[in-house]
Amino acid sequence: MNRIGTALLTSALVAMMSVAAFALPTAIMETKGVSPRDVTIDTTDIYTKPATGLPNVGVGEWVYLEASSDDTLEVTGWSWSFAARPNGSAAELNATDAPIVKFAPDVVGTFRVSLQVTTGNGQSEAVVMAINAANYVGVGGITGDATRGQCSMCHEDYSVPWAETKHASAWARKYDGEAGSHFGPNCVSCHVTGYNADQGAVNGGFDDRARDENWVFIDSANGGLREGSWEAMKENFPQTANMGNIQCESCHGPGSAHNANVADNKMVSSMAVGSCAKCHDSGTHHFRPYQWYLSKHSSPVEEERTGCADCHSGVGFLDQLAGIHDTLSRIEYVPITCATCHDPHDATNEHQVRTVAPYTLANGVEVNTDNGNLCLNCHHSRSNADTAIVKSITNRFGPHHGPQGDMLAGTNAFTFGGEPVRNMHLMAVENGCVGCHMAPSPADPNDPDSYWKVGDHTFAMKSEEGAENYGACVSCHPGASSYETIMADEDWDGDGTTEGVKDEVAGLLDNLARALPPYGEPTVTLNNNLTPIQRQAAWNWVFVNEDKSSGMHNAAFTRQILQGALSQDLGVSKTDESIPATFSLSSPYPNPFNPMSAFSYTLAKDVDVSIKVYDMAGREIASLVSGNQKAGSYKAPINMMGKPSGIYLLKMEAGSFTASQKLALVK
Repeated sequence: MNRIGTALLTSALVAMMSVAAFALPTAIMETKGVSPRDVTIDTTDIYTKPATGLPNVGVGEWVYLEASSDDTLEVTGWSWSFAARPNGSAAELNATDAPIVKFAPDVVGTFRVSLQVTTGNGQSEAVVMAINAANYVGVGGITGDATRGQCSMCHEDYSVPWAETKHASAWARKYDGEAGSHFGPNCVSCHVTGYNADQGAVNGGFDDRARDENWVFIDSANGGLREGSWEAMKENFPQTANMGNIQCESCHGPGSAHNANVADNKMVSSMAVGSCAKCHDSGTHHFRPYQWYLSKHSSPVEEERTGCADCHSGVGFLDQLAGIHDTLSRIEYVPITCATCHDPHDATNEHQVRTVAPYTLANGVEVNTDNGNLCLNCHHSRSNADTAIVKSITNRFGPHHGPQGDMLAGTNAFTFGGEPVRNMHLMAVENGCVGCHMAPSPADPNDPDSYWKVGDHTFAMKSEEGAENYGACVSCHPGASSYETIMADEDWDGDGTTEGVKDEVAGLLDNLARALPPYGEPTVTLNNNLTPIQRQAAWNWVFVNEDKSSGMHNAAFTRQILQGALSQDLGVSKTDESIPATFSLSSPYPNPFNPMSAFSYTLAKDVDVSIKVYDMAGREIASLVSGNQKAGSYKAPINMMGKPSGIYLLKMEAGSFTASQKLALVK
């Protein structure tokens, strides 16, 4: 009996351990936006029609659903089904065992889709999503003004400023001839609300009402596309006109089931890019959502922490602009999408950007770059350099990844007594960051391999393929053919050659790293053993590295703070507290070198130490160590920037001990 009990207990423990070690996966179901470009380039036949990606759609509009899992193991099986459909519906999913499925709701009502996924840890519980299918209502009962939708009756705080946006008059302006004869029937769908010409998409949208009222597009050759066309349309085709312009339902989904009810996605608000991409990503002359997809904004590092949400999540960024920070901020991960930077409801600022207010950096310096101020809300140092260097050094030492605004302004780094130099980019480039990073793309719109992979909404100055958006630079740098050929005015890094700014800055960074602990290495050891002056130099090194422009944002300031750090006495580092048996002076490494090296030495007792560099004529070139030191092992840098090539002598005197090593400076 005891043996049976033991066996049962053992089995139970094994089962519990198995559950703990192999927790069942959790299925994740998400709607997926599909742009016209996605449809064009798709080779799987899954994406056959564009879709907003909203869970609230018009009857007959396609819904794409994508499966994933929180499991670290690969998903190997999917089980899709309808948990419920409205009465009278015959809608079917196109597949039941696939990572992405689709369907088109065929009646008004709520469709509940169920998903289970399977990984090596087993099958998940089912998750269910409600998809609401409804009809478009448009302006509806509000007469005399076909630019305001019914939504304004409850949401006037949004609809009033929205009425001043270009979306609110997109159809009216174009139908009155603003775009000339270029505007044609193929343009209608993206300038009105609820347009979907598919046979099954009968949902009260623009095309359905146009068909019912026998409205047809009148081009300029037949007397249309001129002032008064919109007023005539409102008078003669009022129901069709009521769906004119980019109204609320274009971005939030149809409203016939809403009536103040948001349950089961009867009305939605989303920051996803799908609603924008349905019209702004045609794959030809409309391309910005695709550019955004190529940018780092589309996939920022997922940091669901209150201190990071301000800039790593779209909703966190909006909270930041509203003055809500830290613990009150929404921390769920949402990419930095169109609606993060552009306010779809408010045209107060140019391009409807969320803010153009000057930004105050962590050290109190205010920066104003007009439209570029929006970028500064995230692309700035998180710390004031003066206060940060006196705190305990952690793995977050430095400006913390994004000091571009500080670099552009030439502030919040250490100049070691020098007056910060002015930045011509800040003074000459209109709109700061925007002027260069969003300069028009040079790529060929007819080349499917380029697809505008630099500039504009990629925010990239250089693509992965090596294409450079150099157009923004040519007015001031006409002689250069690439960023690498924007030349420095002289040899900044002391290697004997005047190179491009980026190469000179790379050399200065390498020099400074080798001049700081652990000395002679291309990286810096950041810990609390650094002296105050070493901390300042280390801050500058991190600052320039994390700016990531290799001097392009502010070449003069970059040079100033790196050379300034290298001009300081950065001291020596004690590498071992134990007392050596003998005095010694090691051979420098690297040797030959240009222009930085390092050496080690040991002291068998407390003693006055002098270590100097001499040329072969016996003239003193540099004093590296001078003063009384405790017994121990030490390491120190050799900085020969600005010195000519040649053979030098490193000489050490410590009490009665003397030693020397030859140095070969080769440029």
